[in-house]
Amino acid sequence: MVYITIINRERNEQIIEQAKELNQHLIEHNITPNCFEVFKKPNSLKYTSTKKIETYLARFNELLKNDQLRNKQNKKIDQKIFIKKRLDIIYKSFFNKPYRGWLLKRITDKNWQKEKLIQLGFKKQKRIL
Repeated sequence: MVYITIINRERNEQIIEQAKELNQHLIEHNITPNCFEVFKKPNSLKYTSTKKIETYLARFNELLKNDQLRNKQNKKIDQKIFIKKRLDIIYKSFFNKPYRGWLLKRITDKNWQKEKLIQLGFKKQKRIL
């Protein structure tokens, strides 16, 4: 019986430690302060305020109120994701032989090149009447 209580105590200590780590992670990534602002400052969501958190919350509130600024921010994030995906494709082609063959076929395809030139705005699309 004593052995079971020692195991339970150790498990409870592990759970408490994991909860503290999760709470610290939420505070570091400004999730708790966001929830605090969005949910009208409930007493259950207390956090210690730092300069970093205050600047983040100011930016967060600014993006909530200003549609144009939020749209610009979304476009920047979309561009970063697009570039990251493309770089991942190139990175994979260095180490994966079938992927490298697929990429070379794709790049040398004339129809794909025309499509990308039209997409990037270097070439106009032909209109079919």
